[in-house]
Amino acid sequence: MSSFPWFCFRPLLFLLALLAASSCSKKTAREQAAETTATTDGDEIDPYANLVFTFDEKVVDEARQNRWDTTRYVTFSPNIRGKFKWTGDRELTFSPLEPFRPSTVFKAELRPGTLPSGKQQLALNRPKFHTPYLSMAAPQVFYGSSKRAAGTAELRANLVFNYPVRPADVKSRLTVTQGGKPVAVEVNSAEPDALVALTFMQDVPAGTPVRIDIAPGLRPATGTKATEKTLTAQAEVPDQSTLAVRELTGSLLDGQPVVTVLLTQPMRVEDARATV
Repeated sequence: MSSFPWFCFRPLLFLLALLAASSCSKKTAREQAAETTATTDGDEIDPYANLVFTFDEKVVDEARQNRWDTTRYVTFSPNIRGKFKWTGDRELTFSPLEPFRPSTVFKAELRPGTLPSGKQQLALNRPKFHTPYLSMAAPQVFYGSSKRAAGTAELRANLVFNYPVRPADVKSRLTVTQGGKPVAVEVNSAEPDALVALTFMQDVPAGTPVRIDIAPGLRPATGTKATEKTLTAQAEVPDQSTLAVRELTGSLLDGQPVVTVLLTQPMRVEDARATV
């Protein structure tokens, strides 16, 4: 028997399977809301972006679309000020007047009285959402000019967070180890910042990475939700006899391009200018 008919019907069966999967995967706003409520904190959002809500059916006509409105169609907890715009007949966009609060879970509640007659029973597709939680990136470890012994260098580190944190909160939860053994450090920062400076108070040999652990309970300086797990990061200890570029970043300062270079060793500005 020829195999031609099998090849002929296979695409049709495959197409039917795709259509079935597509129809099953499409969820209504009410179903999305139920799923979001079931998960602890909802979806993660960009703190600097607009927030979009969608509905299962047409809510407004074209005359009410594409213009900013001061009507509070949705209330938020914690509260955040902003304005609304219907960007489609079933799509409502919220533009905050300031970024959403760091590491915070928000609840959104639709105000049925603000909707047209017959639409009061509609549900929000995202009744709960949150901004990115507090996290720690790889530390910057380098040698800097010692403040304790002139003319010498000391090992330092910058702990890098995605939000400003209070140094005192970091200090009470901080543990630094190398090869499983504790390493003495001193927290030098005083004000809330996304970079927390440390100085190593003992000799730390190169070749074995240092491990930074911050116990749960740390929260951003202006955030709400504290960390629930230990933040952990590792960094290599640079060779004190070798000068190397640790990090290179570009930015704009007053409209002018600026390149920031982080070295593994202290270097005088005059010497750096001579080598550029």
